[in-house]
Amino acid sequence: MKKFFVSLAILAISAVSFAQPISDRAVVPVAVSLNQILRLQILYGGNVEFVFADLNDYKAGISGTRFTTRFSVASSTDWDLRMYASSASFVGNNTGSEINLSWVGYSISNAGTYTFGAGNNLTASAGSEAAVVPIDDDAATAKIACLSAGSCAGDGADNQFEIFWRAGTGEGTMIQSSFISNDQSINPDRYYTNIYFDLLTSGL
Repeated sequence: MKKFFVSLAILAISAVSFAQPISDRAVVPVAVSLNQILRLQILYGGNVEFVFADLNDYKAGISGTRFTTRFSVASSTDWDLRMYASSASFVGNNTGSEINLSWVGYSISNAGTYTFGAGNNLTASAGSEAAVVPIDDDAATAKIACLSAGSCAGDGADNQFEIFWRAGTGEGTMIQSSFISNDQSINPDRYYTNIYFDLLTSGL
């Protein structure tokens, strides 16, 4: 009995000495999904109408803070804003007559925190206002664009703007004469166009 017992002990030790290491593995997948955010919001001023009701309006034109559109852009990437008229001219509701788009102009004020680059209507740091330009039907040119790569992704507080509209004032590169000047003969009517705002990923 003693010999048998000793023999088993030796066999057990031998088995432990030649056993293979034991291991296990678990996998935890980790992924990052970046969904593109590109959102334009008109905060107020979604409808602008100039009513010429007296001769002073005809002579001097109409402008003022009540003709203001405020909008914001929330974007996870750099962006461009195209802003253009839906038609090549204003079209009369009743007569079908047309008047030039350049009778109406606008300036853009940067009400956010970012600075935007040259070559666009807005070339201004935060708090600045661009020069007055007439509206146009150019759908290919960005009116607001990033200064450089990585410069304008942000929320609606970073990217917020005001457009100050005017009609018949002759400012900037608008038509210089007034609606009542000797060389104008415009039929009374309600003339209209739509202004499209297209928000696109940046062309940088």
